[in-house]
Amino acid sequence: KEAEHYILHRLKIAGYEDGSLFSQSAIDEIFKYSRGIPRLINLACHNALIGGLVDDSKKITHAIAVEAIQELMHGMHYSPLQRAEEKIIQVSN
Repeated sequence: KEAEHYILHRLKIAGYEDGSLFSQSAIDEIFKYSRGIPRLINLACHNALIGGLVDDSKKITHAIAVEAIQELMHGMHYSPLQRAEEKIIQVSN
């Protein structure tokens, strides 16, 4: 529950007030990965938000969170950005 409050608080500070951006299962997965450590929550959420943007998703789902966390665990911190660049290149061609 603490991770959920922390994520909602961070989103509110950033100007997002709906509160339903992350699914409950995504929040649970982020908490499991982060063990409640704020820096790890931030990293996982950041990667998940970029992944959601790339996938053109309006909600961060469990699958998006899992992929973001896997990328962090395998040292691929910028993989979602690389996917975004690939998508932009595909669209522009």
